[in-house]
Amino acid sequence: YSMDFWYKHIMNKAERRADLSAVGFDWQRLQSEYNIVLDALVAYKTRHGDLHVPTGFVVPDDDDAFPAYTWGLKLGLRVHRIRTKGDYVSENPARWFQLDNLGFVWDPREYAWLLTLSALKMYRERFGHCRVSQGFVVPTTAQQGGLAESEPWPRELQGLRLGQRWDSMRRKGTYGVYSDPERKAALKKLGFLLPVRRPQGVRDNAYDQFYTALKQYRLVHGDARVPQSFVVPKAADWDEDLWGYRLGQRINDVRNKGRYFKGVGEDIATERRVALDSLGFVWKQTRGRAKKARAAAEKPSGVRGEQDEEALEDMKVLLDVVLDEEDEGSVET
Repeated sequence: YSMDFWYKHIMNKAERRADLSAVGFDWQRLQSEYNIVLDALVAYKTRHGDLHVPTGFVVPDDDDAFPAYTWGLKLGLRVHRIRTKGDYVSENPARWFQLDNLGFVWDPREYAWLLTLSALKMYRERFGHCRVSQGFVVPTTAQQGGLAESEPWPRELQGLRLGQRWDSMRRKGTYGVYSDPERKAALKKLGFLLPVRRPQGVRDNAYDQFYTALKQYRLVHGDARVPQSFVVPKAADWDEDLWGYRLGQRINDVRNKGRYFKGVGEDIATERRVALDSLGFVWKQTRGRAKKARAAAEKPSGVRGEQDEEALEDMKVLLDVVLDEEDEGSVET
């Protein structure tokens, strides 16, 4: 029913008003539909913390969080039409400002981007790094009860699958982060760096995993001199996604087989080389250092000098790689 229906068929007919009252007619709903929608939006925000209303949302019956006269209202559809058709607001700027001040979501995509950016910023502040695991979900207030955090995550962020969103941005360019310089710069300012876009058909997940593992090795051990036999341990200072990763073998493949560099184009190869150089990646070992290491190993521990001990330490990291180089020849990069 509408106000027009009221004026034409009920307002001046006392017997009809009495009949409607007898069957429990909700007279509060007999008002401007905009007012009903507005009251439903206020109740929705109180319940959910925002006005990001799904298109299919219908105000549930018998839900005391909403006024009874809004029960059954297809609120999601009304919100969609306000955004796309300008219902209630196109000829009434005061209503537009009223909804805007309430926090109405005019552009769901922009809202999702800003929400995700806010979550990434808070993640960096709380954990001190930008390595968001794919399975990370922003905890709810109940889940944070046992944590030693000073404040819970904001309500509008709780339950957000932040790990999936960050992974989607890096792999698929979600929210236009590759095409929009401002958004890319906003991520970079927080320390969240996007990988270089590869030509179509070139896979980058394997390299990204390799780079992440090497970067974390450097954080844990202080350098990038990885023994060939090194496998990421199941330890707290390593991301679970990397447990069991054969980093030492991948290092050897990069040196001797040009892994992650073949078929990607000169620009990407250069970008990767610069990135690995920044971590202190050792591209090639000399045979001379290996010989010194072998000689030091043959000496009794009591007669080794300081240089011998350094050579021995080098041997632990380099010997397997050098032997492979002797067998396979020059390094391909």
